[in-house]
Amino acid sequence: MRAVLFLASLLAAASDTPWYDGIDNLQCQELELQVRQPDGGTEYLLSQFIAGADPNNGSVYETLYPLPGPISKDCSTDDPTDCSGTVNAFAVHHEYTGAEVVNTPLVSILKSTLDDLGMSQAFPGGTSFPADRPAALCAFDDDDITCLATPLYLSVLPTAAAIIGNTYFYADGTMQTGPSTGRRIWSVLNVSDATPVVSEVKRVRISQNFQMFKAVSSSNGVFDFTGIQERGEDNLVVDGEAGGIYLIGMGTRPWCAGGCDLTGNVCGTPFPALFVGFVDPKLKVLLKYAALQNVIDDSARLGDAIPCEEYSDFGAAYTFDNVLTDDDPRVDFSANTDKTDSPEDEGRWWGKFRLEFPIVVPEECWNTGGSVSTHKECTTSSQPAAVNVPNTTVAWVSPSDKTDFNDGSACKFLADPSAAPSLAPSTSPTAQPTASWAPSPQPTEEPSATTTSQFLYSFAPTASGAPTGAPTGVPTTFAPTIFNALSYSYSPTEAPTET
Repeated sequence: MRAVLFLASLLAAASDTPWYDGIDNLQCQELELQVRQPDGGTEYLLSQFIAGADPNNGSVYETLYPLPGPISKDCSTDDPTDCSGTVNAFAVHHEYTGAEVVNTPLVSILKSTLDDLGMSQAFPGGTSFPADRPAALCAFDDDDITCLATPLYLSVLPTAAAIIGNTYFYADGTMQTGPSTGRRIWSVLNVSDATPVVSEVKRVRISQNFQMFKAVSSSNGVFDFTGIQERGEDNLVVDGEAGGIYLIGMGTRPWCAGGCDLTGNVCGTPFPALFVGFVDPKLKVLLKYAALQNVIDDSARLGDAIPCEEYSDFGAAYTFDNVLTDDDPRVDFSANTDKTDSPEDEGRWWGKFRLEFPIVVPEECWNTGGSVSTHKECTTSSQPAAVNVPNTTVAWVSPSDKTDFNDGSACKFLADPSAAPSLAPSTSPTAQPTASWAPSPQPTEEPSATTTSQFLYSFAPTASGAPTGAPTGVPTTFAPTIFNALSYSYSPTEAPTET
C-alpha cells in the first residue's frame, strides 16, 4: 500500500516543458551513479556501480559515457588552473510518467569551463555571469549540455547537491565561503520546469567550527549529501516530525576517533561526522541542522586494515528509493581516499558504507538561525547532561574505486534492477500507510505570483481504498487523487530575518 501512495506522489508532473528539453533520458541499468574522475584520469565520466563487482578484477564502476566536451581536469601538471574544480554537485531528477521513471542527470559547472571549451552554446545567447557567481546548473547526456542562464547563488563551484522532488539543493561542502552566500545550503525551485527559480531564501547558517569541517584542515567538510523523505511516519529520522524531509551527508572523519578504541570491529569512540538537515516543506530551504555522533562498523569489510588515525572525506552520497517498493530508503556513502603514503594500495581505500536507520535527533541537537555562536554538535561534551545524546552507525557494504573527484546520486526504477548488498537485519520499524496526507497552505519561495513544483511530500488519496489499521495488500479499488503541492497562487513570503 505504501508503494502505491508513494507512486502517486511521483505523478505530479511538471507544468510545462523542462528547460532541458532535448536532453535524453538516462538509460540506467543499475541504481548507483557517480560523476567521477578515475584515479589517474583527466576526463569526468558518468558511471554506474556494478553490484557484486570484484575490485581486484578492475573497476567496480562501469562508464556510461564521458561528459561532453570532453570536460576534464589534469592535476599532474604544474599549472594550478589545470586542476581547478570544474564539475561538481551532481544529482539526478526523477519523473514518473506512468510507464517508467525518467532520470535526468544535472551537474554544476563553472561557466568559464564551458566558455574555454567553446561550449557557450550551452547557454542562451549573450549570457554572462558576475564574477561572484561563477557556476551554472546544467543538464547533460552523452552528446549535449544545456545550462540555466541564471547563475547559482554561490560565490564558488558547489561541491554537494541532491534533488528532492522538484528542488535542487546545493552547497559549498567546506562551509568556508563568505557569510553572504557561503555556509548555507541553497535551493533551485521547480528545477524541471521551463523557468526554475534560483532561490535566495535563507533560514540557517552552518557552523564551520564543527569537527567534520576541520578534522584535518579547513578544507574538510561534507562533500555530498542526499535526500530522504519519510512516508507519513516519524520512523527514519526520529525527531517528532512525521513525514519529515531531510538532507543527510557524511563529513570528513577519522577511521577511529580517540585512537584505537575498538569494540569488536566497531570503532568504539564516536565522532560527530553525520550531518542531518531538516528541510522546510513550505519554503524548500534548510530550516535546521544537527551534527550527530557516528561510528563505523567494518565487520564485513574486505581488504587491508585501516589505521585508526587515518582520515577520509566522503565524496558521494546516494538514496535508493524506488517507486514500487514497500522498503524504506537505503542511504549509502562512498569514502573518497586513502590518506596514507601508499595511495596505490587498493586494499586500503575505505569503500562504501550504509547508514543504519532509524537515527534519533533530540530537540536540543537542532541548530537554527544565522548566528552560529550558539550552534553545538550533538555530542556528550557539547550538550547538557540531561540530553540523551544518540550514536549513529555506518556499516561497510562494498568496495569503491579510487578517486579524489566524485559525486554520487542514484537512478530511480519501478523496482531494484539487481539484488541489494546484504546487511545485518535492520532494527528500524516497518512504517504503516496513513489514510491521507492533507495539504497545508504553501507560501511562495520567491516574490512571484505563481509557482509550480513536484515536491513529493504532499498529496491526498481518495477515500476509496484508504487503509484501516495495517492492510495486508494493495486494495484493488485504490485510485489516488494527485495533489500538486504548489499548484496555487500565493502571496510572496519575506525571507526570515536572521540574528
